[in-house]
Amino acid sequence: MSRDRQVREAVAAMLAERPSNISHHNWAHMTLIERFPTTMFRHSPLNPQMHDFRLLTLLPGGRDDTIKCTLTEACLRDSLRYEALSYTWAGEPGGFPMIEVNGLQFPVSPNLHLALSHLRSEVVDRVLWIDAISIDQLNDKEKGGQIQMMGEIYKGASRVLVWLGQAAEDSDLAMSLIPKINTITLDDVPFSIEDDEKRKAWDALLRLFRRPWWTRCWVIQEIAAASSDPLVGCGKVWLDWSRFAHAVNLMSGSVSERVLQTASPTFTLMQIVRDDKTHRIQDLLKYSVQFAATEAQDMVFSLLGLVNDDDRSALKLDYSKSVRQVFTEVAKHLLRNDINVLCFYTNSSCHDLPSWVPDWSRFQARWPLWMPGMYRAGSAQSRKIRFIGDGLTLMAEGILMDQIEHVDTKSRLTLSSSPDTDSTPEEVVDNIEALLETVKQLPASKRKLLDPQRSDALWRTLVTNRLLLGRAHTMGSEIAPQKLGKMFEVFRNRSPVPAFFHPQMPQQQRKQEYIKEFVQSMQLGDQRFFVTADGRMGIGPHALRKDDVLAIIFGADMPFVFRARGESYQLIGCSYVDGVMNGELFKSKMHGKRTFVIR
Repeated sequence: MSRDRQVREAVAAMLAERPSNISHHNWAHMTLIERFPTTMFRHSPLNPQMHDFRLLTLLPGGRDDTIKCTLTEACLRDSLRYEALSYTWAGEPGGFPMIEVNGLQFPVSPNLHLALSHLRSEVVDRVLWIDAISIDQLNDKEKGGQIQMMGEIYKGASRVLVWLGQAAEDSDLAMSLIPKINTITLDDVPFSIEDDEKRKAWDALLRLFRRPWWTRCWVIQEIAAASSDPLVGCGKVWLDWSRFAHAVNLMSGSVSERVLQTASPTFTLMQIVRDDKTHRIQDLLKYSVQFAATEAQDMVFSLLGLVNDDDRSALKLDYSKSVRQVFTEVAKHLLRNDINVLCFYTNSSCHDLPSWVPDWSRFQARWPLWMPGMYRAGSAQSRKIRFIGDGLTLMAEGILMDQIEHVDTKSRLTLSSSPDTDSTPEEVVDNIEALLETVKQLPASKRKLLDPQRSDALWRTLVTNRLLLGRAHTMGSEIAPQKLGKMFEVFRNRSPVPAFFHPQMPQQQRKQEYIKEFVQSMQLGDQRFFVTADGRMGIGPHALRKDDVLAIIFGADMPFVFRARGESYQLIGCSYVDGVMNGELFKSKMHGKRTFVIR
């Protein structure tokens, strides 16, 4: 049996035995070193005190030749010329092609193997920095030190190369469309396409922008650190990053935005990061919720090269720590300054996290209900929190304000393009109004605060009393103006579209255009509508249920949904509750103060 076949069979056998906390690539490399110690490449230790790192020289070769490289140590402080590769580790489970490094075998992911094949010249060497090869991925200490240098490594590169993957699904056609968008005005871009060939090009661009690279968390730092215009490649076609950015800017805000749902957050975040080189970790985590990582800790670690000195000194890159440790340390650090961190993606079922610790690895297609400066339910009160025991229990002072009594369990509405199983906006409001009719039939003592004179209470609750501005990934908001109430009446077919509004439009299109701002602001994600025991209307997390309690924690902008667990509470998430969002409960007789033990 040939050695190549032995290696392939060994990889296939060991993948079934991979521990869940070790990546496919690292497990393959580790196992192959044990199985074939004399033929597999092993890294020599680096001197971390000398700013040492490793550069890969990609040797010339023909199309079908084995990929051969040399790996040498260098000092980052020296004057060096090299290119740094930005790519995704996608495709690991399918096997690991071998390359030669210093004459020995080294497993790489299929996507990296394709990138090396396309980058290799037939006549000259090419010097590269590639994380999967240049860093000893089996040495957590070295890995941590090298990752802390990544910002400098990408900044020092003569050019950053972005590899989107091999040519497929008409990607050449998509790449040819990018320069054309740069040369025409927005009015000339054929967003509504009848011509089959033009539609084919735009569909190809849609698929190109859905490739995994656009949502890889590490690209934030890799592109932000680049000292010159990166080069973006797909198959054999390469284009300047600036051409992509300009094309995306032209298309943003148009009906072509569906093309950009995956890629546009990347360009927006890159611009924010490049405009200001240091940021609060909380802001970067908030902006990066639409990104993903192979290892959950990387949702934090990939941002540490971009944060301010206070955050960098408090949060250390350490791969020996579990996801639970890393995310809990981040939460505790952020809670020292802002209790509204509890509004972000808490109550995770992953990583054995306490319910109050945000799970930054959970991909989010939407923003949370909380937005800075919008609400002041308890923010005028002095924040009082502390951690007890092993540091996994949070104690916070606040008031217990109400209990959830009725829940709309029928509706589901997402922020992005809705799958077929989602409720339409009309169905959501049908369900909610049916629920309210049921509540109104109850005795007055059971619906104390459900005021029939408050005609605006329902629509303001549906939009959480805010008008959303901008696109999903750069969303801003302002207090909902009265015009949304007029749109709601048209939306429910209780009033006609005002005569002044685009009278020449077809009637159905005219209605849809008029109510658009209301429908966009009503996007509830996977939230649920509820009515409390005291008759308050609200919007809260999908996991809430009857008998959960509502509390306002001192210092927080929004009420929280809690579930009693013996003598402690599980944090379900933040909520919007009509009539309490501006501190009204503290303007009247204050409810009894209490300490919430949150686990």
